[in-house]
Order: sequence, then C-alpha cells, then structure tokens
Amino acid sequence: MASVAEEKKTTVFPFAIEFDSCSNSDYKLNSLPEYKFRSALKTHRTVMDNETGEEAVPVDMIQGLSMLPTIPGMQLHVNPTDRTFEIIDPLCDRQDLTDRIAKVINSQGAIRADKGVRGVPTVKGNLDVHRMKTLCREMVMLLDAGEAELVKGVKPSLQAISKLPGKFLLNPGSQIQNNLPRYEEDYDVWLENLKKHGG
Repeated sequence: MASVAEEKKTTVFPFAIEFDSCSNSDYKLNSLPEYKFRSALKTHRTVMDNETGEEAVPVDMIQGLSMLPTIPGMQLHVNPTDRTFEIIDPLCDRQDLTDRIAKVINSQGAIRADKGVRGVPTVKGNLDVHRMKTLCREMVMLLDAGEAELVKGVKPSLQAISKLPGKFLLNPGSQIQNNLPRYEEDYDVWLENLKKHGG
C-alpha cells in the first residue's frame, strides 16, 4: 500500500486550460474527439509568415475582423481524481462582450448576427481512467507548446501524469475500426509481431 507521501507525489490536482492558439484557430483534441474548442481571438496578434519568416497579420484580421474585441477561448477543466471534465465558454457570462461582437460583425456587411452572438453551453462528463490520463497529458502538451494558458490550478508534470491510474491510449481520437493495440505500451510488441508475419 502506498504511503501518504507517495500518494501526494502521484496526485494530479484539478486544473484548467484556456485554448489560445497563436493562429486564432479552433482545436480538436484526440482524447475528446467529439468536441471542438474555440481558441481565444486576439486581433492584435501577429503570426509567422511561412515563406518569409517575418511577422505578418493574419488574413482574417486584414479582412475586417480587426475591429473585434479580444474574445476569450473556451476552457477545459479536469479533475483527474474523480475523472470528470467540464467544457466552459466564458462568452456565456459576458452579455456585454457578445453584444459588442455582434455589433462589429453586423457593421461589416458580409455576414449578419441578427440573433446575436452566444457562447457554447457548458458540457460536463466522466471519463475512464485511460482516457483521463491521456487527456491530462494532451492538455499539458498544449501548455508546453504555447497553444493554451493555465487558468486554474497548477500545471502537472508529465511524470506525475504518468503515475495516474490507467494506461495511455495509443489512438484515442480514432473514429474507425482498426487493428492497432488500444494502449501505447503494447505498440512495440504489436509492431514486432506484424513484422514477423510479413505485415
């Protein structure tokens, strides 16, 4: 049985991220493939031009969206201990901000927001130990890549996440039937067996 000190070392406390892509783009997570997450939209943000290597203003900003206020990204909250997650859109509680966004959109003329702008309703759910462990790692990797910001709790280390119950899923976002093993740890053996049988 693990000591109290060992349990504290391996505990991953609840934490939350806000999606904040440097390219103002949406996200799909492998661990939660059925959901789409809106990134923060920051109109003052520049991106790296792939051809010249210089900073440039995104095309959508040039085409009239530069008047939009900063729009917060959707948030993903997890509690690894009870294996729950919650998807929250800060726009749901910001009528002042959604009114401003609708006003800017309507002033551009190309599209209309006659019914206003609304946030995405909150979603809550439970995951099995394997998917929660895999999701926590995916969230930390987004933080490390600068594609999200920590908005609650403390960022767990990858080592702490590896000690959570369960196993890392090999291909959690797959929507089709395949012959790959379910867990990452089984991949090397599966690949060797495939080679032995001429696969």
